[in-house]
Amino acid sequence: SNTSSNITSITNNTTNTVITITTTDLAGNTATRNYNIKVDKDAPNLTAKIGTVEIKEGDSNTVSNYFNISYGISGGSISCNPSNTSSLAIGNQTLSCTATGGNGKKITATKSITVKANIPEPVSFAEDSWETIANAVKNNNTSKYNVGDTKEVTLTGDYAGTYTVRIANMSTPSECSTEGFSQTACGFVVEFVDIITTHVMNSSGTNSGGWPGSEMYNFVNTDIYNTLPSDLKNVIINTYSVSGHGSGDSSNFTSTDKLYLLSTKEVWGDESGIQTRAIIPPIATSSDTGNDYTRQLDYYKNNGVTTDSYSGAVKTYQGSAYYWWLRAAGSDFSYNFYNVYFSGDWYNNSANTSYGVAPAFRIG
Repeated sequence: SNTSSNITSITNNTTNTVITITTTDLAGNTATRNYNIKVDKDAPNLTAKIGTVEIKEGDSNTVSNYFNISYGISGGSISCNPSNTSSLAIGNQTLSCTATGGNGKKITATKSITVKANIPEPVSFAEDSWETIANAVKNNNTSKYNVGDTKEVTLTGDYAGTYTVRIANMSTPSECSTEGFSQTACGFVVEFVDIITTHVMNSSGTNSGGWPGSEMYNFVNTDIYNTLPSDLKNVIINTYSVSGHGSGDSSNFTSTDKLYLLSTKEVWGDESGIQTRAIIPPIATSSDTGNDYTRQLDYYKNNGVTTDSYSGAVKTYQGSAYYWWLRAAGSDFSYNFYNVYFSGDWYNNSANTSYGVAPAFRIG
């Protein structure tokens, strides 16, 4: 017998090539049959989709949806480990998928994703984690919080202990969007209710260089900042700060701060009166050249704090009312910075005086 075909070989992929097979027996009888042939020599194509992926812990997503896949003419299937993101732990994770063509050929691809903790909804400023608070601020979901609400913070190192902070501001009026306007009283501002420790503004007794050039600036943004718990440091945002200058400088100072001291207007607001001081300028904020570039914090405004009524500005140190520094230099002199008197009234004194430190910061 003899068998023959009209095609001797197929070298390329084909979806439907007809092969005719003819068989002849020894008696000369023949039989013919046609066969439809499909040939697929290629492996599937599998690539991870471009872009960063962040999901919340427990989110349910089909893993294969993070990949682009195409098969040859023989089709195929995809298998992923895991098949769904719901089982992934918090952190950076790697997804892996393998595509198998109908011809048995395989290809594997991976993609990295970040799984974040499922942040709870806000309950109260006192109870919520700093992560929850920051997430609420970012999403404008702060109805559970109010100006004046307090929370305990535990510091470590040289100033180890439990301190109280409060929400000092929640509003962001249009003036906060003005070019060159200090952001120190805009948005979600938190301040220490009382004094952490005492420190000089400058041991040399000068206000040259203002707030960002002072020893106090480095002390607050290094020594004090480093004592904060890591979960709080993770959510403190940089704050553009404007501060007034002394007589030896000619323009206001700007800085980008993690922690900052308040200014005169942020405490007492606009001038509401004049008090006489024998050895210092007679008006609290008129000699603060940064006065026009900030606003009064909501907390002090809500409590009616002015240069005539100031008991709401009192802070204590080791159980007693005490002076606390502000970041504003007095423009009439080359040696002084403003501070809050133990009664809450305004005052200023030589930069080498050791007064209270009660910084503020913003969350976002």
